[in-house]
Amino acid sequence: MAENVRSAPGIKTGKDYLYQVKSQLNSGRMRIEFPNPEYSAKLGGVDFAVLPSELTIGNTTVKQKYYVTVMKGYALSFIASYKSDDDEASLQKIMDSVTFKTAGQ
Repeated sequence: MAENVRSAPGIKTGKDYLYQVKSQLNSGRMRIEFPNPEYSAKLGGVDFAVLPSELTIGNTTVKQKYYVTVMKGYALSFIASYKSDDDEASLQKIMDSVTFKTAGQ
């Protein structure tokens, strides 16, 4: 997902954007947990802020990782959703394969 944040006050980095995401998730009716603190990760040589979360629905826990960076006035987000460690490992391989090209390449 990409969102224009040029006119959003205070959003200059992925961490700034995740602060807003976390606030919105906490204000909803669903109980979302944040079991681990945010951290930084590189995807395709670009720094992303990463926010792990967990949502339990009935007997099922869905885990997510929100990856966000801000570039050229846009928040670029990837959200990886998984239930098992194997799913997480598979998705991490995909995230590790992300590359970015500059215009004209």
